[in-house]
Amino acid sequence: VLPGLIDAHTHLGLSVMLGGDEGDMQIWNCRSKEEVLSNLKNHVKKHPLKLFYSAFFGMAEALGQEGLKKEEIDKIVKHRPVILMEQECHSAWLNTAALKYIKISEDTEDIAPGYSYCERDENGRLTGCIKEMTMLPLLQIAGSVSQKKMRDGMLKIMDYLLERGVTTVYDAGNYIKEEQTYKILSDLDKQGKLPVRIEATHIIDLPDKLDGAIGEFKRLKSKYETKNIKFKTMKMMLDGTLRAHTAKMITPYCDTGTTGGTLIDFKRLYEFIKQLNKEKIDFHLHTVGEGASKIVMDWAERIIREDGKLDINITLAHLESLTDEDLARFKPLGITANFTPHWFGGIDYGDIEIMER
Repeated sequence: VLPGLIDAHTHLGLSVMLGGDEGDMQIWNCRSKEEVLSNLKNHVKKHPLKLFYSAFFGMAEALGQEGLKKEEIDKIVKHRPVILMEQECHSAWLNTAALKYIKISEDTEDIAPGYSYCERDENGRLTGCIKEMTMLPLLQIAGSVSQKKMRDGMLKIMDYLLERGVTTVYDAGNYIKEEQTYKILSDLDKQGKLPVRIEATHIIDLPDKLDGAIGEFKRLKSKYETKNIKFKTMKMMLDGTLRAHTAKMITPYCDTGTTGGTLIDFKRLYEFIKQLNKEKIDFHLHTVGEGASKIVMDWAERIIREDGKLDINITLAHLESLTDEDLARFKPLGITANFTPHWFGGIDYGDIEIMER
């Protein structure tokens, strides 16, 4: 006999919106760039009248060190958008028409250098690869599902969890249709049809959302909190992933010499944690790289020194790379480590060789 289990990190609405449909382009298991392009070509031949083409593929490493250039996709489809997204949803490769469709040009400024940006070649020209939150317009396209599909899809996920003993879920954020997600869940609870308890969150995925984040959190809380849906936590995508080279590292990546980046600068992060501490709103941060988790710990330590204590729960999620020194700081600082073996080279995240690289 076990007590009800808590799923400490999932994305209810996003999982439905990006779930994919049968009949999509079959490039998931492609192991080389040539195979990806060949499958794209065959798919276009079979479906010549589509207005745009999009697909997920499983392994970004299939594209090799040189990656995939927009001109290579243009040779297959020139005047309609093509969007190829790797499974982590942190990188995408587009043709020229797709870049134009989401209004990315040679003059487009990076959202956050090193973290959320458009990849450029040695001459400063767009390659067609975009990273992190530069992809939000693509997620809007991919996530265009009906209200009914959203409702049915989230119920299916929650029923799956409930069957395995999960009675409470922390929803770690939905980059798109956040309001729609919580309206559906709130309506379900009011109708007595919500099968699990929900810990809801407001997600900060763009730098310009920071200033209004606390106000938006309070609005969502007042509008959608119910008996079984509670808003206690702010979420921030502070860095990216190791495979996309956007996770913030202290030492450079072996194969690129870069160190990734963060959504906002360190000073703004400190000021925001201070605000949340004053408002008593818990903080859950996506921190894959050792540099991202270290700075949060440094600021938490400073706030404890200045104010005597932290009045909020801070959670660092993913933690795929940590220094030995920082590994030992969680307990004395009272910070929660949110992780699972699935994120450390599990079947969806590459083998140990990829992780080492």
